[in-house]
Amino acid sequence: MDRRFFVKGVAGSAALVWLQGLDTLRRPLTAAKGTYRVLSESQAATVEALAAQIIPTDDTPGAREARVVTFIDNGLASFAAAQRPVFERGLAGFETEVHNRFPDAAGFATLQSATQVELMIGLEQRDPEFFESLRVATIAGMFADPKYGGNFEKTGWKLIGFDDRFGWAPPFGDYDR
Repeated sequence: MDRRFFVKGVAGSAALVWLQGLDTLRRPLTAAKGTYRVLSESQAATVEALAAQIIPTDDTPGAREARVVTFIDNGLASFAAAQRPVFERGLAGFETEVHNRFPDAAGFATLQSATQVELMIGLEQRDPEFFESLRVATIAGMFADPKYGGNFEKTGWKLIGFDDRFGWAPPFGDYDR
């Protein structure tokens, strides 16, 4: 199974799970890259690097280009606030582990990709609740409506070929002809 097929398959269900609380959002989210509502700068760098390993950049844009970290931060400040303790606990434990194993590194985001993957495999085994929450939030941020902070410039929608016209006119398909 190739990456594009996998991403198309999980995007809808993962986004639905994470976005089910969006109707309770009262104000627009305007956080720009570099300014965060919940995450510290170091936490944001860690989350961005983790998300970039979950949906990496290759011949197509990944989580970093879609600014998934902004979506996650906005979610933790509003519609996904219930996930905030999971993220705080998970990030604190993960950042402590990174510091203990690599005391000279400035953080997870500065490590080589292979080392990041190794650490993430350990994270998934030690803290599956945090890892799964992060994975689902990353996928949701890649494909959510851009007004929630992720899917910057409709990166995720372009990746899966989603036509974001919200008004449709007949004929809709071959069956209408």
